[in-house]
Amino acid sequence: REREKGQGAERRRGASGAAEQSASQPASMADTVSAGNHRHSSADIIAGAQELRQRTQARIDSNANLNAGNDPKSKPKRGWFGKKKKQGKTEEEQNELKAEMKMDEHRIPKDELISRFSTDEERGLTTEVFKKRLADEGENRLTPPAQTPEWVKLLQTQTGFFSLLLWAGAILCFVGFALKNDQENLILGIVLACVVVMTGLFSYYQERNASDLMNSFKEMMAEETVVVRDGNSTRVDARQLVRGDIVHLKGGDKVPADVRILSCSDDTKVDNASLTGESEAIKREPKCTHQNPLETRNLAFFGTYIPSGSAVCCVVNTGDNTVMGRIASLTLQTENVETPIAKEIEHFVRIVSGVAIVLGITFFAIGAALGTDYISNLVFMIGIIVANVPEGLLATVTVCLSLTAKHMAQKSVLVKNLEGVETLGSTSCICSDKTGTLTQNIMTVAHLVYDLKIWDVESTMATENFNDKDPSFLALSRCATLCNKAVFDVSSKTDPNGNAVPFQQEIELGDGSKEKRVMWKPIGDASESAMIKFCQSKWDIMAQREKSPLHEKGIIPFNSANKYQVHVHWDEDSGQYVDLLKGAPERVTMRCDTILLNGEEVPLTDEHRQLIDSLQLALSKRGMRVLGFAEKRLDPAQYPKDYAFDAQNVNFPIGEPEG
Repeated sequence: REREKGQGAERRRGASGAAEQSASQPASMADTVSAGNHRHSSADIIAGAQELRQRTQARIDSNANLNAGNDPKSKPKRGWFGKKKKQGKTEEEQNELKAEMKMDEHRIPKDELISRFSTDEERGLTTEVFKKRLADEGENRLTPPAQTPEWVKLLQTQTGFFSLLLWAGAILCFVGFALKNDQENLILGIVLACVVVMTGLFSYYQERNASDLMNSFKEMMAEETVVVRDGNSTRVDARQLVRGDIVHLKGGDKVPADVRILSCSDDTKVDNASLTGESEAIKREPKCTHQNPLETRNLAFFGTYIPSGSAVCCVVNTGDNTVMGRIASLTLQTENVETPIAKEIEHFVRIVSGVAIVLGITFFAIGAALGTDYISNLVFMIGIIVANVPEGLLATVTVCLSLTAKHMAQKSVLVKNLEGVETLGSTSCICSDKTGTLTQNIMTVAHLVYDLKIWDVESTMATENFNDKDPSFLALSRCATLCNKAVFDVSSKTDPNGNAVPFQQEIELGDGSKEKRVMWKPIGDASESAMIKFCQSKWDIMAQREKSPLHEKGIIPFNSANKYQVHVHWDEDSGQYVDLLKGAPERVTMRCDTILLNGEEVPLTDEHRQLIDSLQLALSKRGMRVLGFAEKRLDPAQYPKDYAFDAQNVNFPIGEPEG
């Protein structure tokens, strides 16, 4: 696990911090460089090229149909036992998949979109509409390719090119035994047959286990997303989405379906690398910016990734009707490619077979010329051919690959195909995204920093290591609770029987030890989720938020440019607004002029800043994500309760950065 920490300074009211332990750290994405208006978009160029290609193909097909006539090549191909081979999609269906996507959900007004899908931006779909639509349209998943029957898989392990060579040797041995009743030929034939059968069964067993495990992974690792139905936000399996569902997406999420963006933060971007191969994330906004659905900025597509920002979206396409679904349907037309080791073995077998047959025929011809008995001569030829067959090679290759697969399994690497082991050994570079793939995208608070000291809270979340009544700690916890958009999933607070689930519970691990684990599931950014998991153990975060309500216009969302987030809350106890700030420690401290030490607000000196920097560096070296927190109490005479805050044209203090 990676760790990421936080520490901070409080603006005009104290410096405090929080550290988080992370299972992931999303990579930062560069800003997209937009092309000038005078240039043609990639969609226009692709559309023109496709139209030209389709016209050319239509002329070719027309001429081909005229000349086909009774050409036997034009008839359907037949496989074993005279059965017709399974054909892919028809040419018309393939052309439809390759054609430009036709949809208008990105162009129509938002109100018309909401009306079309019988949904509501705030309350989402009703349960009745959802169930009916799910029954009519099916689950939100791509149709899997046709599965190969198990008996065919078993037969394939017995009929590889090298296996066929050994089968031929075994048959020749049996022929030699039939001709001359030589027991050695019978034994050798049985041994060759057993080698082929045993190695084939071993390969089948290995691949069957891997296939079963992969199928279980598909059931266990279903993507989840936050959806609003009947006015309640909850996490659901992404396969249960239907058109018209309102989903909430944030940085680190994968887009669960083709969606229209209804509203989003200024820093919302989508990484379309899995769809288009573009290396840079592209900004998203609610406004339609292009007639082509692939170019407009108010759509996000199934399977893409959101590196930053947050958005409220309406599902417009699911399953095979998504852009990714169309691509998947096209990829099913491709054929499997032979692995490098399969090519090498086939090449080797051809050479060995050629040498064996040439030597056998040569010695048979010499024996015939010398007048040797025909039966003896034929048996000798069979012996020459069989002697040149490397009987142990197949077993040796299978055992070596199996041993390697076993070693890889011990390191949590699943081998689906034994031949893939050699292919992996030939690989020099493997590229993969990290967040949510190699890691879980889960964080927990590991350390706190207040009163210019580091306090360890990683192991137990208990109060033995610090005083939870300390004014500095309370100020830090209040800021972490209020300057935060994460919440707990309501459905995780009760079990299927309706019984209340405790917030924390001791779990016994495999080695007999116990650890406290949060049982409620958070909804929100990984960093903010870590904060509410920590703060909930100290006080009820929802009660604190109700006690100090957020002003709906006093919100400056976090973005990669500012690297801070601001929330303005009304404090009932003091009868004034409190300006809360959270972000990168260097951005927070540069906007502060005081620090809270031992419950007292004192000027923030250069020595304090240097000590804060050293604490931040110490925790960063441990792999911690560092966050800073600050607050400022606003003068009620200047900022009364009915004050009109404006986060676009900021009309309230957020501190002036120094230098």
